[in-house]
Amino acid sequence: MKKIKIVFSEIVYIIKTLLKFKKINIILYILITSLIGLAPAFQLRILDNILDFTRVSDTQVALINGGVLILIGALVVALLHSIDYVSMLMNSVLANRITYNLDNAIISKMKEIDLASFDDPNFLNFHENAKEQSEGSILETVAIGNVFITTIISIIGYVVLVSEFNILILFIILLTLIPSIIFQMLYKKKHYNFFIEQALFRRKRQYYLDVLTNKSFYKERRCFGYEKYFEDRKKREFEKFAKSNYQLHLKESIWSFINRSIGHIGSSLCIIWVFIEIINRKFEPIRFATTYFAINSLEDALSGIFSVASTGYENFLYFDLLYKFLTMKPTLKNGHIKVNTNIKSHIIDFKDVWFQYPNTQIYTLKGISFSMTTSEKILIVGQNGSGKSTIIKLILRYYDVTKGEILIDGINIKEFERLDLMNLFSVVFQDYNQYSLTLKDNIKIGSINCEINADCIENKLNIDEMAENLPNGLDTELTKLFEENATDLSVGQWQRIALLRMFNKNAPIVIFDEPTAALDTIAESEIHKIINSYDDNKLVIFISHMILNTKIASKIIVVENGIVSGIGTHKELYNKNREYTLLHDSITHQN
Repeated sequence: MKKIKIVFSEIVYIIKTLLKFKKINIILYILITSLIGLAPAFQLRILDNILDFTRVSDTQVALINGGVLILIGALVVALLHSIDYVSMLMNSVLANRITYNLDNAIISKMKEIDLASFDDPNFLNFHENAKEQSEGSILETVAIGNVFITTIISIIGYVVLVSEFNILILFIILLTLIPSIIFQMLYKKKHYNFFIEQALFRRKRQYYLDVLTNKSFYKERRCFGYEKYFEDRKKREFEKFAKSNYQLHLKESIWSFINRSIGHIGSSLCIIWVFIEIINRKFEPIRFATTYFAINSLEDALSGIFSVASTGYENFLYFDLLYKFLTMKPTLKNGHIKVNTNIKSHIIDFKDVWFQYPNTQIYTLKGISFSMTTSEKILIVGQNGSGKSTIIKLILRYYDVTKGEILIDGINIKEFERLDLMNLFSVVFQDYNQYSLTLKDNIKIGSINCEINADCIENKLNIDEMAENLPNGLDTELTKLFEENATDLSVGQWQRIALLRMFNKNAPIVIFDEPTAALDTIAESEIHKIINSYDDNKLVIFISHMILNTKIASKIIVVENGIVSGIGTHKELYNKNREYTLLHDSITHQN
């Protein structure tokens, strides 16, 4: 009973989430499918009545009445064709709406998913399975819902017809179809299990396809000529999949043939029974044709309803998967405290912070402690892999610390509402995104609810010069993903846009995560001037493995193999902190 309640609650949840339609549309949909379901039995009844008139001695009466029935039958067929087109239209509208609602449901859930989940291959497989099959199974369920209603009504019509001979025919056919429904349920579960097991294969297939076809891999693909290598890997993965898929479908085909044959034997025995009764003058010969078709149609309809039931069972398994995905709890719990926007000065405290990434045993950060406050310009330096960018991910609460705590204005970062916490920060990431939007919108999404903040980006990174050199200025479409006449930019230009996006948000805490890697020396110098120009109402954090223009930093934090090996100014650290001195001298020598 508990299992049934769970199943019912999951179905109700999916319906409420995805089937958001007016009641009148649902009623109309059910009415139309019911009319379509009545059609076959109604047509057989008309045929039966037409045959009755062949026995009438008055030829004129037979022709008139038979002609009227034939005309009625033709009108019914024409009406049903019209209704069928309406049904197709409603199915299309319903399918589009479900697809749209499903996309929205997944997008809404992804807003809650934390970055740590994407480091877990099990979550990636789970997400792939929930996303990949859910739309198809839901649309198929809508289709089989239509089939179910029409088939049930058709079965009722056929039962009425065969019961005129003997209702036992229904039970004989049902009995011979029982092995078929058991078999179908068994193999639907096997198909579901096979689909779940193949999530990794589908992700690998898509990855190899991306490597072999996407623009982002084009230059190295041409330079290194590795197409054959990835084609071979793709082929090996496919052959493993194809072998398992073939074995599953071969066994299913054999057993399906056996079970379907048993079902046909049942209907054949019933037809033989009818024929014997006609020979023995216990049933009218003229009824044989309609009874014959009714028995075969009943067997087909019952087989169809069992097939619909088994498909519905398989789809429910996917519903269960989708339900678990849409209702899964994020690993990072949301806090309840709002950020105090009235505070002019903010303090970030790291207190004995230890951190290891999910599914790893190695600590990336090992007991680090330091503080940062508004008006400071913090430079965090260290070798690649030292843990610098991890510090930023923890400040933004993309991950929770493993041990220790991070405080903002004296409050544990876990206590803040996660989305509200983002109001404190404006960041340019090392792996910034390139959006297929206009130049204006690429900048604007840094503060999506506002127009471009001229005060924040004015005279920064020559935005006017960049816009003037584009065909439509700020309204120029970027990337050729959608627009043929769009403009592609250089890596350095894209990084300028990422910086402008950050400036446009104008948050109290500004973070630069390795922002100068692709900029020319002139633009890099501009960034340093911008950082230096910030007044005392901002906390500026600058992450770099390169030590340039250290005079802009009021505090330098040296990170070495996950620990803070030094904190101070350039003067305090140079020749006193070995890691800092090596980094500084190495970069100075390169320059």
